[in-house]
Amino acid sequence: MRTLAATALLGLLAACGSNEDDTTTFKTPDGETVTIAERKGESASWPEGFSPYPDAQVVSDMSMGTDEASGQIITFESDDPADDIADFYREQAETAGFAINMDFKVDGDRLLTAEAPDGRTFSMNTETAADVTEVSLSISGGG
Repeated sequence: MRTLAATALLGLLAACGSNEDDTTTFKTPDGETVTIAERKGESASWPEGFSPYPDAQVVSDMSMGTDEASGQIITFESDDPADDIADFYREQAETAGFAINMDFKVDGDRLLTAEAPDGRTFSMNTETAADVTEVSLSISGGG
């Protein structure tokens, strides 16, 4: 069992250092199938109801899933202010059925969190450095 976990972790580490898209699938000791996919740049896969921010550069798109649940994290960079980006994704989240439960602003950055009636969660956080806004979107829940 430890060998399987170590092999899976090594696969993940190798994928993180690669410039290519990569998918790893393995079974946990309880027999559950876990799939981890990492896509780069233009091959990013956006969750239903969400679209790329205009003129942003996708850094990575990682999705993880089991037989019963899934999650996805997309990171990208933009020259636009954090408020413009947060407003763009707040509108998309609400249109997709998510209820915003936090919209936090501090030092020019934003944190949004939301939950859909089916239990899915959404979060978006920004960090601005040297006139570049780094964004991380996360959606999880459901299979």
